[in-house]
Amino acid sequence: MALKNNAPARVPDCHPERKHCAKGMCKPCYDNNYQKRNRGRASRKAQEWAKAHPAKVKAARQKYRYGVTPDVVEARLNAQGGLCKICGSAPAEHIDHNHTTGEVRCLLCGPCNRGVGMFREDPERLLSAIRYLGLWGDTQAQGIYDRAVQVIPNTGLRADGKDKETIDLSTPSKRAEAMEEYGEYMVLVCDGDKWDLVAKAR
Repeated sequence: MALKNNAPARVPDCHPERKHCAKGMCKPCYDNNYQKRNRGRASRKAQEWAKAHPAKVKAARQKYRYGVTPDVVEARLNAQGGLCKICGSAPAEHIDHNHTTGEVRCLLCGPCNRGVGMFREDPERLLSAIRYLGLWGDTQAQGIYDRAVQVIPNTGLRADGKDKETIDLSTPSKRAEAMEEYGEYMVLVCDGDKWDLVAKAR
């Protein structure tokens, strides 16, 4: 036993700088070789594990795609009352995020989440769609468009120059106050640290 314990440690053939695992390979190479040789078995085991632990799979996917933990998602869901942030009627089941910056925004239902993506996250396209519906007899859509006003990012000043009232958007509470004051047709869009405000005119 003494001779065996004093024998030099085996060096892997693949990566001599790493610790030997088995069959002349280091641990990463051994695992990779095992998966290649037992691809079907490894795949079945992975599928079985995923079916047995759906919550862990979902949490890992959210962390990988959006960088958020289940606690963060749960907190936002509770803050929204479990409903979509846009329509306010359907369950919020999807994480909405900025595809350019990766920033997570709110939780949306499937149709609203897909709709935002289809409109390329562009407020101008959305307003154009509202106007389009109004041209075809949708009086509610036309009314929303007529009362909308674009505000210069981070200033609160109306872009058309007709109303120089400043809207303070510096904090979440201030933005909430502005939402309350301007009514249901107001939309806030975040681009980095700048905020575009589309609000109902007085």
